[in-house]
Amino acid sequence: GLTVRAAQDLIDHGTVIGVMHGYCPGDVVPEGLGLCPDLDYVIRDGDLIIFVAKTATPRRSASCEAEARRDIDEARGLTPAYAVSPPKHTANVLICGWRQIWTVEHQRLKNRISQILEGLGPGSSITFVNTLPDDQFDELFTDHCGYERTGPDAWNARGGIELRQVCGDAADESLLGPIVEATCFHTAIVLGGQSKAAGKELSAQHADTRILDILLLLRHLHYKSPWWRTHMHIIGENNIDETAMLALGPRTKEHVDEPPDFVNTQAIYARALALTLAYPAVYPAIAEIFDSGVGATLSLRPAGLYVPLGAPLRWGVVQQRVVLGRRGDPEPGRYRQICIAILTAKNNHTIIGQADGDLHAYEETDRLVVIERDLRPPPPEVAKTPKV
Repeated sequence: GLTVRAAQDLIDHGTVIGVMHGYCPGDVVPEGLGLCPDLDYVIRDGDLIIFVAKTATPRRSASCEAEARRDIDEARGLTPAYAVSPPKHTANVLICGWRQIWTVEHQRLKNRISQILEGLGPGSSITFVNTLPDDQFDELFTDHCGYERTGPDAWNARGGIELRQVCGDAADESLLGPIVEATCFHTAIVLGGQSKAAGKELSAQHADTRILDILLLLRHLHYKSPWWRTHMHIIGENNIDETAMLALGPRTKEHVDEPPDFVNTQAIYARALALTLAYPAVYPAIAEIFDSGVGATLSLRPAGLYVPLGAPLRWGVVQQRVVLGRRGDPEPGRYRQICIAILTAKNNHTIIGQADGDLHAYEETDRLVVIERDLRPPPPEVAKTPKV
């Protein structure tokens, strides 16, 4: 009998993020349901609630409807720190390796680059080091992604941000050494995959071994480079749990003990599989998370786009501010959004499953973890939900 909007505060230390019918045949999410559903949809007997919480069996909040109305009223009066977009920072990003899917599904490559570009300002750069042949890389960037070519191995993304490519093996010291010596990289994304042009696709074990090789090489090259005082943030994609425990990232005087950030792909697949087997009816909603071209997606948004900085705010108010949307949004009404967590950049800590009354004072570097649904109809070629 509750609307989804009223049910936002239904769970103590948790958030309702979606609704599905108890029996939902097929692979398509019904209109108005799934993740980030229609907020005015009335939950019926037999519907399944999809939620994020501290525990799998959270308690029900005693006065969810009254709290929701209070939080909405307070959220309407908030003035975000940023009117339209957050300040941009100049930074250089190094991407070692390649993902095979990018060669086939060009939109995925463009989406990943767009996500990296979000926080970069003029003078920034993204450098790709991989074994993809020059002509194939040029076709991807120029013809399929639409970037303007500015040199033999350089493209202009937007706003004075340069994209570069170096063809070769990122695990080769003679190739990677001059690159690290010439540019101060603030972030390095290390992938275990190579292009098929370089041979057969690597197994999971070999891909992780390759990641560890590149990390050790970056640690060595960065420490003897002119930029050794600047911290290089490492992001990797591992297939085996032990890889994250063995990895050693570049060291600097101020950041000796900061480990690399790993995306544990196999753990993500395992959790999605377990949830789907337990509740088959929610499968179409879960599947959307794995395809950025359809339905609901998971995003990180600067907290200042929604709330003022420095002032302690209740979690329920912040959630309702996200639901209301950004002020000054150039495309109001295009997205439905639900906030599920805070990612603090100070210690890279994710705060999840908060109570509505929990307070947090947001800083410029804090991010909100947001599930959002694009309300525009998908292009015909991506209209079908993918298989997980």
